[in-house]
Parts: sequence; C-alpha cells; structure tokens
Amino acid sequence: MKKVYEQYNGVYGYRQIQLFLQHDHGVWMNHKKVLRLMQVLGIRSQIR
Repeated sequence: MKKVYEQYNGVYGYRQIQLFLQHDHGVWMNHKKVLRLMQVLGIRSQIR
C-alpha cells in the first residue's frame, strides 16, 4: 500500500488504492479496511 502511495506521489486515495490492489495484485480488501490501514500507516492523499 505504501509503495502504491509513493509510486503515484500521494495522489491516490483509498478508493484508487483498493482498485489497484484488486486489479494488479489480486488482493481483495474492503474500502473501509484500506482506509483504516492507511490511517495506521500515516498515509493521506492529496486534496484537489
């Protein structure tokens, strides 16, 4: 998750990270769990 965040310069939010994990890595995770893990890791997406 942190690699995806850094790869896209912090632009991806929890929805995009969830889709990326599903399509590219085959990891299915609920969006709420992705959001929780992002909060634990201290990851926040940029606000437009």
